[in-house]
Amino acid sequence: MEEDGVTTLSQRILADKNVRKILYSVAKPHRDIYLVIRVDRLLSVDTSAEMYMKTTSDLKGVAKLQKVIQQACSRATQDKMCFAWAARPVFQEMLGYGTKSPNEIQLYRCEGNRLSDGDLQKILTDFGRIEKSGRLTQLPAATISVNIDFSPKAPDLSMCINSSFMPVRPWNVTSDSLVPACFEAQCFNDLISEPHTSLFNLLYVYPLTLKYDSQKAFSKARNIVCTIRFISVTKKEGISKVIYNRFASPTPFVHSMRCSVQYHEQNPVFSDEIKIQLPVSLDTGDHLLFSFSHVSVASTVSNKSQNENSDSPIGYAWLPLLKKDRLIIERDNQEFSLSVATDLPHGYISYQSLGFGKGASYSLCYDIVPFRILHY
Repeated sequence: MEEDGVTTLSQRILADKNVRKILYSVAKPHRDIYLVIRVDRLLSVDTSAEMYMKTTSDLKGVAKLQKVIQQACSRATQDKMCFAWAARPVFQEMLGYGTKSPNEIQLYRCEGNRLSDGDLQKILTDFGRIEKSGRLTQLPAATISVNIDFSPKAPDLSMCINSSFMPVRPWNVTSDSLVPACFEAQCFNDLISEPHTSLFNLLYVYPLTLKYDSQKAFSKARNIVCTIRFISVTKKEGISKVIYNRFASPTPFVHSMRCSVQYHEQNPVFSDEIKIQLPVSLDTGDHLLFSFSHVSVASTVSNKSQNENSDSPIGYAWLPLLKKDRLIIERDNQEFSLSVATDLPHGYISYQSLGFGKGASYSLCYDIVPFRILHY
C-alpha cells in the first residue's frame, strides 16, 4: 500500500455507519447457501419489544418506548440483544433451481434462545414450507432490502477494506473522501486465490451457549453477557488489545468484546464472532478468559449514574492456548466445552491442569460453556 500512499485507514473510514456493501468470495456456489441477516437492538426491558409488533398508532406506547430507549442509550456498556432476522437463498436463481428472489426480505422475530446455528440450519433446510406454515413470527410491515450482485472475478472497487481492516489496492480515493467503503469478508476455504502478502495469526472465537439453570450460586442470574479477553502472561497489563473492533479509536482493536444478551434467559445461545490477532509466538500461560455477568435492566437502574456498572459477575471460564508447547487447537475448526467457576482466584490458570474437583481451591458451578474456535 505504500506505493499508493495509503498504509492505514482513518478511524472515520473504518467506523463509517453508512457502509452498505460487503464482498464475499465463494469458491463453490451451492443451492443451499443462504444469506442470513440479524437485526440487534439495545438491551432494555423486554416489554418494549412488543411495540414493534403493533401496526396501530399508539402515541402513549411510542412515548414509553422512546423513554426506555433513552434509558438504554445512557448506559455505559450499551449491550445489544438479537431482535429480528431474515434469510434468502444466494445461488438458487443463478443455478436454475428457483425463481428470482425479491430484494425486500421479510423480518422475523428472534424467539428466545431458539436461533442457534443448528436451529437455523433446520429452518433453512425447508425454509419455503416453514415460512408459509406460520411457524415464524413476522414483524408486521418490517422488511429489509438486500441487493446481491454476482461476478466471476473480484470487481474493481475504488475503496475496499479487507477483513483485517487494511486497505486493498488499488485505493483510488483520497483520504478525505466521504464515499463509504466496501468491506471484504474473510474467505474460509482451502483454495488459494492469490499469494499471501501478509502474515497474520488469527483466532476466531464463537461462544455457543451457556447452560446455567442448574447452578445454585446465582439463582437470579438472567440477562447474561459473555465477555471474551485474551490474557498475555508476559504483558504487565495482562489484558492485550488484540480483539478486532472497527468502531474502536484510535486503532481498531479493543481489550475485550461483549456478546449480545438474551433478555431473562438462563440458558442463552450466542451468535457472535470474536476475531483475535494472536502474537506470532505464544507463551505458556497465554489464555482466553470468558467472564459471565448478569446485566441489570430494571427501571431502578435508570436512576443510577450512566457510568455506573450494572454488571454482577456470575462466573468465569478459561482456556490455555498452549499445551505441551503446542497450540491446543489441533484442527482449524474445533469445539471446546469448559466448566464455569464462580470466582477467579489469583493464579487461576494453574488450576486448569488439576481438573475440576481434583484439589482446585475455588468454587465451581456444575455447568459448561461450549464454544467453537477457528484458527486461520
